[in-house]
Amino acid sequence: PTSMLKNLFVNIEQERHMHKLTAQHLRAIHNWLLFLPSIILTLGAGVLALVFEADLKSSDTIRVYSSIAVGVIALISVFWQGVSKQLDLGVKSALHGATSIALKRLSEDILLTLSAAESIPAEYVALIGEKFGQAVDACPSSVPYKLDAAFSALSDRMVLMFRPPGFGNQAPRKYVQKLDFIRLYATAYDELSAVIIDYLAFPFAFPNPRTASDNALSNFKSIVTEGREVDRSRLCRKWLCPCFASPDEERSLFDVLPAANQFEHSISTQNPVSTQIPVGTQNPIRNYMLGTEVY
Repeated sequence: PTSMLKNLFVNIEQERHMHKLTAQHLRAIHNWLLFLPSIILTLGAGVLALVFEADLKSSDTIRVYSSIAVGVIALISVFWQGVSKQLDLGVKSALHGATSIALKRLSEDILLTLSAAESIPAEYVALIGEKFGQAVDACPSSVPYKLDAAFSALSDRMVLMFRPPGFGNQAPRKYVQKLDFIRLYATAYDELSAVIIDYLAFPFAFPNPRTASDNALSNFKSIVTEGREVDRSRLCRKWLCPCFASPDEERSLFDVLPAANQFEHSISTQNPVSTQIPVGTQNPIRNYMLGTEVY
């Protein structure tokens, strides 16, 4: 049940990030591209009518043209309001936001249960799964395809990274079993959300799914293997001019120096938290992922 609960937590986190980004996307389109233009058009028609009708010295020709302009602007405003009502993006944004909040509460409940309980009952896993399904089904609006494709690509590549084809039921690396997959997946999804938010056209548009997932996975590897944050200003310079950005060196998640097998004999499988490792031998973020303490 514990492994099932962790897998369920990963799925909940993925859905939570997608619904949160979708809510921001739909809210921006509704407020800035639908609601605001209709208000400006209505205000412009009213001001134009007041100006020319109040001017007693205006000729009949000017008044005729002003009346035609006011009528055209009013028609465009009504059409724009009809489109906004038909799309109903404000309500859809609120539904995605409520779903994101409900999924966040489920994630917090799972983390609290995993940290407090020694054993997870199967009934609790079934209850969380039922609540997860209810929270997702409560939002009839679908997630944009680009967003879904980016998170699906990242999730699939994470699975291949931890268990590549050809290993069967065995772990691909000696240290994989000691990794905290909840923290790893949460970090990867946070990086993908950060990459999407840093996109210049967001929240009105989403980046290319392949590019977003590749950048998020590269940043994730840098955080886990080297413990350094990625300079996001460099990504902006790269978008403005490719010659400003230096090529990133692709490295595996488990290519960490010093090698893990140098300390394999000192790590206890019964109580990895109490293992003592000399200071400076491993990266602190990687130690946090592995569940070890540095003294």
